[in-house]
Amino acid sequence: MHTLHERSLVRDLLDQLAELSDENGLSNAVLVRVEVGEFSGVEPELFESGFEELRLGTAFERTTLELVVVPAIGACRCGHEFRVARSRFVCPVCRDGRVEVVSGEDVVLSSVTFEEPEPVGGGSR
Repeated sequence: MHTLHERSLVRDLLDQLAELSDENGLSNAVLVRVEVGEFSGVEPELFESGFEELRLGTAFERTTLELVVVPAIGACRCGHEFRVARSRFVCPVCRDGRVEVVSGEDVVLSSVTFEEPEPVGGGSR
């Protein structure tokens, strides 16, 4: 079962891949790496299964998806940065609760690897 949220994000990803392919005159994306923040609201397993399903019948049917889960990192006014665990927004150093999340909230297309195009003309002389 896929949620509409993950399916929508996968559709956006496939659209973005198509634009990158067209803009750069490339085809055959072999690997796409996506960073998914712990606090992004995206379930990695649902995103992966949505990608597996929605890529079928597209130019990205053989593309491999690599998801990298980015931990939620909080920054305190005292200068300490720490991993936010179980939504505990309290600095472990000074115990201040005024913490800003500085990473782990986004979904980012971080890289795409394309297969080298075949040379035109096919061979040496």
